[in-house]
Amino acid sequence: MRTMFNMGGPLDYNGTRFLSIKDRKEIQNDAAEAFINRTKTAIEEIVGKDGASDETGFSGGMVNIM
Repeated sequence: MRTMFNMGGPLDYNGTRFLSIKDRKEIQNDAAEAFINRTKTAIEEIVGKDGASDETGFSGGMVNIM
C-alpha cells in the first residue's frame, strides 16, 4: 500500500491564503517542512525509525521525491 502527499501551492495556512507559490515563499516552505516533520514522526512511531518489518512482515518508511 502506498500513500502520497503532494505538496502543492499556494497554501492556505493558518487562515492565510497565499496568492501564488512565490508569495512569501519562505513561510510556505516552513509550513510544508513542518507538515513533513510531523508526518515523519507519526510514521516512525508506527513502524520504528529503521523501518524493519514486524512479526507480520509489515515494514514502512518515508521517501521524498522532488
